[in-house]
Amino acid sequence: MIAPFWILMLTFPQAAISLMMKTTGISTQNISYFRIYMALLPVIPLVFFALAFFPAVNKGKISAILGILQQIIFYLPVMLILPIFAGVSGIYYGTLLIEIVSVIPIFILLLREFRLLRAGVTKWQKNEEKPINK
Repeated sequence: MIAPFWILMLTFPQAAISLMMKTTGISTQNISYFRIYMALLPVIPLVFFALAFFPAVNKGKISAILGILQQIIFYLPVMLILPIFAGVSGIYYGTLLIEIVSVIPIFILLLREFRLLRAGVTKWQKNEEKPINK
């Protein structure tokens, strides 16, 4: 659903930016930053999907680890250190790097989990009700 808009935004970034901002002068550097951020558009929903999916299949620990890994282990150090050396562009390139590094294990874990679900091997299978002995 988002692919046509994504392609248009990458192809015509000035038109897309002008829809969001009334600024007349957009530098080539800002267009480059916009393209970097828009390149992540197909990846970001996958991260949100994984963070909601794993608790739904009773594997919330994986979701918590992924969330902490991305936000604290990756984002915090990169966003504090990279801008010192690369300036504002460090924020954009750092975000790109973090999202790519984060999505690889997420994609592998999702593929593995869907394989397990198709095979019928799940951690959350309905337990048979057992009588309570008093």
